[in-house]
Amino acid sequence: MSLIIISKREGFRRCGEAHSAKETIWPADHFSEEQVKALEAEPMLVVGYLDGEDDTSEAPKRPEKDEDVIAAIVAIVGGLDEEKDFTATGTPKVAVVEKLLKYNVSGKEVMDAFAQYENSKGND
Repeated sequence: MSLIIISKREGFRRCGEAHSAKETIWPADHFSEEQVKALEAEPMLVVGYLDGEDDTSEAPKRPEKDEDVIAAIVAIVGGLDEEKDFTATGTPKVAVVEKLLKYNVSGKEVMDAFAQYENSKGND
C-alpha cells in the first residue's frame, strides 16, 4: 500500500521525515505499521493511499474545523495539473480535490482555499 502524504506546512517533521506541502508518494515498506497510524493521526498531515490500495483501514475523516479543510485543500493545490485538474474558469475541480483528500468538500471551500493559495504565492 503506497502512501500519499501532504503536509499542511512545508518541512513538517513526523516519523523521521520532513514532509512536503506537495503530494509525496511513499513506498509501502517505507513506514512501519505503527508509523502509518501515527501519520494518519497527525492533524498537520493529509494521508491517503495510491489507487485505492488501502483495504485495511478507513478512509481519512473530514476534519471538523473548516480551517483544517481549507488548509488541506491549499496544501494540494500546488501539485495539481493546470490543464486537466482545473475548470475552464481557472479554479481546481471539486471532484479532483475530493479524490485526493478522500472526503467531500464544497465548491465554496475549494474557491476559498484556492484564493488563499493564490494570495500566499503573491507573498513569497
